[in-house]
Amino acid sequence: MKKHILLGFMSLVAGVGFSQVDTTSSALEVDTSAVPDDYVDPEAQMRYNVGADKMAKGDYDGAINSFTKAIEMHDKFTLAFLNRGKAYHGKGDYSSAIKDYDKVITMVDTTHSTYYARAKSNEAAGDLGAAYNDYSEAIKGNGKVPKYHYYRGVVKFQQNEYEAAIKDFDAAIKLKPNYAYAYNDRGSAKRKLEDLDGAAADYMKAQQADDKLKFAYNNLGSIRRAQKKYDEAIKQYSGAIQVDRDYHIAYNNRGRAYYESGNWTKAIEDFSKAIELNKEYAFAYNNRAAAHIKQENWDEALKDLNKAIELNPDYGYAYLNRGIAKEMIRDLEGACQDWNKALEYDITSAETYLSGGFCNF
Repeated sequence: MKKHILLGFMSLVAGVGFSQVDTTSSALEVDTSAVPDDYVDPEAQMRYNVGADKMAKGDYDGAINSFTKAIEMHDKFTLAFLNRGKAYHGKGDYSSAIKDYDKVITMVDTTHSTYYARAKSNEAAGDLGAAYNDYSEAIKGNGKVPKYHYYRGVVKFQQNEYEAAIKDFDAAIKLKPNYAYAYNDRGSAKRKLEDLDGAAADYMKAQQADDKLKFAYNNLGSIRRAQKKYDEAIKQYSGAIQVDRDYHIAYNNRGRAYYESGNWTKAIEDFSKAIELNKEYAFAYNNRAAAHIKQENWDEALKDLNKAIELNPDYGYAYLNRGIAKEMIRDLEGACQDWNKALEYDITSAETYLSGGFCNF
């Protein structure tokens, strides 16, 4: 009876914490950089000021209403269009935001901040090509703004163009040497290119620039785990947890480091903590099941794998592992069904189990 477990089942999804976050929230702040008209009706200006105040308080609907009234009174009020667009973005109505930014660009085509704002909305709407073009226009308008280069790099990363992303992160760091997020994400791009040492160096620089950046600790931990430096990996994941005690991804990943170092008990503790923090986290259920299998706790493993599949019916590795657990309790028919299911999700290692002979019934 086979008792080995393929290492491929463990969760890789949480390995790299890519920022992809507008930490400045600049897309939602009132922008005054657009060129205003020489004259704005005082009543329209008053409505605009009310809208700006509402937006600062997070009342996007109220802000939109006030900005709209200002526009009705003064149809070339560029700042009202621009900030109404930001309010639409804030409530998740990206198409309306883009329309307002289009209007501003038609009236004032040199405003780089509007291209940036439209880029953020295009990116949020999933149009990475349009977002890239807009970030590029923002850079043409003012190439000395670090975040323009940074976010264009984020888009290139999402498009799997890692070398291009690194160039933009380089540009952002040159303009802002303490840009922690740019170091972190450049490290993630280097990791995608299998430059583990370069990635590790960038994650350390990110930590130096911002010792509260939990992604940087988590990511460096994943590099050290890949290098089989488990003690260092655990130290880094613990650093991430120290920054954020509710960071379930770091608990999951530290559990993986414990698992790979052979400490099943500590692994189960961390996977359990990840589940406690996020009960919908299918990866942690699967990973805890793997540790239970190592300890031959078949019933506990099956409970966790059933839950992982309930949460994610397309989770191929969970089917693979459930097949292993079923095999160990002599449910051979169920095991074969699960391995066949895993194979449907391109988990080719399932072929090893299916070729054992007893699945040919």
